[in-house]
Amino acid sequence: MDTTVSIQEQRPAATTAAFLLYPNPTTTTTTWLQLPEHTPQSPMQVQLISPRGGVVYEATASGRFHQLSTAHLPAGLYLVRLWDGEKWLVQKLVKE
Repeated sequence: MDTTVSIQEQRPAATTAAFLLYPNPTTTTTTWLQLPEHTPQSPMQVQLISPRGGVVYEATASGRFHQLSTAHLPAGLYLVRLWDGEKWLVQKLVKE
């Protein structure tokens, strides 16, 4: 009697980075966001989240590039969130 069991795990398809941050890590006063190529016509919401979880920057972005001022930020790990109209896209930003 064959007792072999086959298990298949289904994972969601991997997604590539939907937007670029540079320079990252940053020591400068400005970081640039390169927005997705499929950027909708309406502006996208950009948020910068501090290590403590608070929103320290919020703006709307349109076009392909958005300038993010990092001059006022202490060193640390931040999250950059971009709302594309359907979901949040998130990347880490390191301020040295």
